[in-house]
Amino acid sequence: MTLHHDLHTAGYFFNPRIQYKDNVHNDGEVMRGTMNVITRLARTMNERLDAMAEVERYKMKVGIYGGYDMTYAAQRLTPGGFTCLGVCLKP
Repeated sequence: MTLHHDLHTAGYFFNPRIQYKDNVHNDGEVMRGTMNVITRLARTMNERLDAMAEVERYKMKVGIYGGYDMTYAAQRLTPGGFTCLGVCLKP
């Protein structure tokens, strides 16, 4: 996959329609770009660490990201339907 900008890779990573597929593929480029965006948006090291921990929970589909409700919503909503999946950072 070639996504040339960090923001594109973060958009790919946080798209629930992609992440809740059975064959999701998050290679190094996707994770590196996502972490770069988080690093730029986070104002403090604590915010960065909290966001990175939340990314892991999202990736593993645990906590609020697991279960039938989230999977069902990911299948039904359009890409703009999810505005925040628990990793929103205040601008």
